[in-house]
Amino acid sequence: MIFRALFDRCHQRTCVYKFVYSIKISYHRADLDHFEADDQFLLARDVVVFEMSEPGKTRIFPKPPERKVISPNDMHLWLDSQAYVDYMRFVRELNCSVKGLLMSDCPPANENVKGILEVMKILHSWIDEIPLAPETARFGNKAFRIWHSRLEEAMKYRF
Repeated sequence: MIFRALFDRCHQRTCVYKFVYSIKISYHRADLDHFEADDQFLLARDVVVFEMSEPGKTRIFPKPPERKVISPNDMHLWLDSQAYVDYMRFVRELNCSVKGLLMSDCPPANENVKGILEVMKILHSWIDEIPLAPETARFGNKAFRIWHSRLEEAMKYRF
C-alpha cells in the first residue's frame, strides 16, 4: 500500500492522505508552483499532484480554485462544506474576541493600518468623482473601468 487514507469526520468525500512511502506521480500541470511540506496530512480535495522524491519531503501542487455554486440549488454544496464550517468558526471566534468591548477601548492603529486606511479613503473618494455611466453595459459600467485605470496609474506613482 503506497499511502494510507484516513477519512475526515466532517465530510464524507474528503479524505486525508498520509504519505508513507516514496512515490512520484506525474501530472500534465506540473508547471504549477509547488509548496514544500514535511510529512503533513493533506486534504485530497485541495491537491492535484502528490510527489515525493524522498521520505519526509513532499512537493504539493495545489488545485486551482473552481466555482461550485452556480445556481441557488447548489447552495447546499457550500453549506455542507468544510470551508463553510471553517469560515463560520472564524467569524464566531472574531465575534467572541470583541464581546463586551467598546469602540473606544480599541488600541490606536499602527502606522501600517493607518496607511491602508488613507489609501482606502482616496479610493473611496474616486467613487464620488467618477459618475456612473447612464447606459447599462453588458460587461459592467464603464465608470468602473475608469476607476480601475486611475488605480493602476496611482499604483505606479503614489502607492
